[in-house]
Amino acid sequence: MATLGLIEYADASPEIMEKVAQLQTTCLVNGVDMQAAALQFPFGQKAVKSVIPGATSIAELQQNVDAFRVDIDSSFWDMAKIDGAIDLMAPTPE
Repeated sequence: MATLGLIEYADASPEIMEKVAQLQTTCLVNGVDMQAAALQFPFGQKAVKSVIPGATSIAELQQNVDAFRVDIDSSFWDMAKIDGAIDLMAPTPE
C-alpha cells in the first residue's frame, strides 16, 4: 500500500501516486472513507475470504473494525472504475 509516497520502503512511481490521488478524489466526491475502501476492496475477488490489517494500538484496531463495517454502495466501485482509480476489469465487492 502506498503510504506517504512509499511502497515497500521505496518511492512510489508517479503512475502509482496518480492512482492514489485519483482514488482519494473518487472517495472524497462519493463520501467514502479511503481506509474503508482499501480494506473492503479485496473482497471483490471471490478467492479472498479474509483480510488481516495491521494495528499497533487498540485505537487502530477499532478504526479497522469501523472501516470494515462501513456500507459502501456498489455505485462507488463503478465510479472508481469510470474515474480510472481502479482497473475496469477489477472484481469489486457487491
